[in-house]
Amino acid sequence: MFRYLILLVILCVNNVLSFPQGATTGTCNAMVPVHQSNVPQSGNPPITLIVPDQITAGSQISVIIRANPGQGFAGYKILARDQANNFIGRFVETDGVGLLNCGQLQGSAATHTNAIVKTEVVLTWEAPQTSEITSITFFVTIVQTFAVFWVNYQTSSIIVPSYDVYQGCGVTKACFGIPSFCVPNRSCEMLSAVTYDNPNFTFELLSTANHNYVAMGLSNSQSMGDSSVIECVRLQAGITSFKSWTIGISGAQRLGTDANIIDFVEGWDVDGRIYCKVQRIPESVVSGVSFDLVNNNFYLLLAGGMAVGPNSVGMHSNEGTSHARILLTEPQIVDVETAKNPLKLTHGALMIISWIGLSSIGIVIARYFKKSWPDSKLCGKDLWFFWHMLCMALTFVLTIAGFITIFVYTGEWRTSAHAIMGCIVLVFTVIQPIGALFRPDPNDVARPLFNWFHKAFGTITHLLAVITIFFAVRFPRVGLPHYTLYILASFVAFYLLMHIIFMTINICGQMKRNKTSNSSSSKKLPYQVLQKTLLGLFITVIIVFVVILCVVFMLDFD
Repeated sequence: MFRYLILLVILCVNNVLSFPQGATTGTCNAMVPVHQSNVPQSGNPPITLIVPDQITAGSQISVIIRANPGQGFAGYKILARDQANNFIGRFVETDGVGLLNCGQLQGSAATHTNAIVKTEVVLTWEAPQTSEITSITFFVTIVQTFAVFWVNYQTSSIIVPSYDVYQGCGVTKACFGIPSFCVPNRSCEMLSAVTYDNPNFTFELLSTANHNYVAMGLSNSQSMGDSSVIECVRLQAGITSFKSWTIGISGAQRLGTDANIIDFVEGWDVDGRIYCKVQRIPESVVSGVSFDLVNNNFYLLLAGGMAVGPNSVGMHSNEGTSHARILLTEPQIVDVETAKNPLKLTHGALMIISWIGLSSIGIVIARYFKKSWPDSKLCGKDLWFFWHMLCMALTFVLTIAGFITIFVYTGEWRTSAHAIMGCIVLVFTVIQPIGALFRPDPNDVARPLFNWFHKAFGTITHLLAVITIFFAVRFPRVGLPHYTLYILASFVAFYLLMHIIFMTINICGQMKRNKTSNSSSSKKLPYQVLQKTLLGLFITVIIVFVVILCVVFMLDFD
């Protein structure tokens, strides 16, 4: 009896100590654990090996070893081989997962690190970044006890789409990706590649950001409007492509099937990535605009997002435009336009300081504080008029400087809503002080009419300038985060609220003065302490808005 007890203890110890820390590299080829003279079980192991149907080069996937109901396993070893039976890929080391180097390939196999009975193991495996692999097979050995194990259980061959868009970039393809400098690093969230094979062009579109669509536009300007677009869209039926035309800033309109411009070649959707290959004819007319891909240069625009409608894609969450027009027949790597150029940064900062800051303060002072300092003058001018004139003169100078700066930067005219409205604001900005030079004398009968036109013209100019800044936020090339819109909207709300408050105080003050005095002289209105305190608050908050917007724009928080 004692001998049987000792034998049982030895078997139990042997059973535990034989594989507590996993397999060794010596078992990479045969995948047979060294468990003395025990032989593998026949048939399938009591587990399910869960892997995707398709794997893209360079992607990470989850590989799940799951025990059948009522079963468990103490140890495992798993690795992957390609169609030539070579070890490939690597596993990611996590708690309870040990890595082995098979075929001198670091982390190419994974194994257990303890002998605790398991019902499920979730592994992360990364495919190699190469287009030479067409299929992958996973092999697993499962150990239930020292004497019970299954060897080299394998999955069916997993297809690897040969999509390597990066292959040939700058050599045979013109490649444009987002974010900046992502093409050399093969790390783009969105990528377009154009190959010219006379007479046709092949367009490849890739999104790795789990978008429902990625779209590429060809445009004569850096705005999203008036562009010929190729869409790569994820639908319930699978991946497909559409041709569309962007209309100003309002969206995109799909073109009918009679516009035979593109042919869909292939597409796939794997691990949150979508890919399309499309052929496009070299010459076409889209919405009345001619596109000669062989002889003309175009800006490249990329956009991606989640919203997909029945007739168009929706708002994009990621976007970018090329830094210059390019010729699609020339292989090259095209970088994205960024907001880091000093001239462009200067332009943005000058316009923010002018129209969010100085003009807002100058307008409020002129409108509500004419009677706040009746006995105070500066440089021979009423105090309110001096500060109003100073703010508006600085606005005039900085606007002219900003206009010159952006033209020096671009070196050309670029048609867009922002540019057109910016020119209108510039013209109004020049007209306003010129008109002020010819204002009638205070006692002239035409003075009230002049005052009304001067006030209205200034208000309209300020309104157009703020709207123009709103348009700038939506430009891909500006690189501003979407929350900039909320900052601008908060400024507008605060600005309008303060107008209402100042107007109310002025009306109440006028009513109180009329009740207490018959004089219509220029005495200070009541509530001036409150009014001036609120002016200090107003100026402080406006400065805060200016600083925040300049910081967001200058530092490019995207």
